[in-house]
Amino acid sequence: AQGTWVIGAPELVLAGDHQAELSRASDLAATGQRVLVLARSVDPRTGRSVIASNRTTCLPKFMERSAFLATAWKLGRYYRTYPAYVEDEVKAALDDPAQFERGPRSTKRGTANDDGPAFVVEDGRYVSARWPGDAYLFARRFDALLAPAPTSAAAASSAIRTRD
Repeated sequence: AQGTWVIGAPELVLAGDHQAELSRASDLAATGQRVLVLARSVDPRTGRSVIASNRTTCLPKFMERSAFLATAWKLGRYYRTYPAYVEDEVKAALDDPAQFERGPRSTKRGTANDDGPAFVVEDGRYVSARWPGDAYLFARRFDALLAPAPTSAAAASSAIRTRD
């Protein structure tokens, strides 16, 4: 699908008093379910998910299941919002389940200074991450996509300067 998708920053997109929407977006972010917006969005021209042909990642089943089992006694179904696991629903929306990339089986978080433990998938102009522990790397990769491409004159000027 063509166009620009901005997902993952409702506090920047929503202006004014939208506390209920921001609260719900925060809940979805905490449970790693934002990619479901794209998985469930159908391209009317093809009748398929708008990410059907993309490589992607999302909250892996092992993380969702672990969070649910560790907290269900106190939070109920907070980490099991929907009947299907996020990973299963995203895979079902893809042309081929092999397009899904789980990433490393680790719960270490990336930081502002260390992307080592983080994992994102880039496919063209689409970037996806698994959970809040990938947020710094996701932000850097997404920011790089938004950066304007250098003009041919700027590229030539840069090339000349590097030869000096």
